[in-house]
Amino acid sequence: MCVAGVRGTLARRRLEQFARVPLAPGALAPSPSGPNLLRPEEVREALRQALDATGRPSARVTLVLPDGVGRLALLTLPPDADAREFVRFRLAGSLPYPSAEAIVEVMPVGNGQVVGAALRRGAVAEYEQAVTALGLAIERVHLAPLLALGAPLRAGARQLVDVVLGDSAACFAVMRAGTLVALGNRRRDTSSGE
Repeated sequence: MCVAGVRGTLARRRLEQFARVPLAPGALAPSPSGPNLLRPEEVREALRQALDATGRPSARVTLVLPDGVGRLALLTLPPDADAREFVRFRLAGSLPYPSAEAIVEVMPVGNGQVVGAALRRGAVAEYEQAVTALGLAIERVHLAPLLALGAPLRAGARQLVDVVLGDSAACFAVMRAGTLVALGNRRRDTSSGE
């Protein structure tokens, strides 16, 4: 596991600085239901080091949550359905916590389909508290696999198998003829066979 600090200009899509600080095993454990920051002070210190290495250009940041924190699904919306409520309904049975505790995000992918994500409020709050404890203001919060899927979708990739491989989870996306046709997300096996 590691934390990373990135400095760049979104408007110009230019990366200016990148820093990565490794964490000792067990400091951070992305989970949809349990504690994520097992040693919060250690995570905050690594984050502070990564930010210092990028020059801390701003007190406003975008927080990118690791895969493994949320549940994802590719869903076809019924006509006139509220996208967030439909995603909450469809993912409710797979959540290891009450669906009322979920923050739901929706990313339209065309053809009446969306990628829906559900994250437990308490898990998101853990990460937010680590960042705000450093005196930073959070401008946006994203889930890593949704960010990774955004680029090929915007580019209209014709044929693509996209794999977002995190420390604790993996997300697999298949695009055919510029359309997302399959999405899978699962916890990674910690054995050597993975």
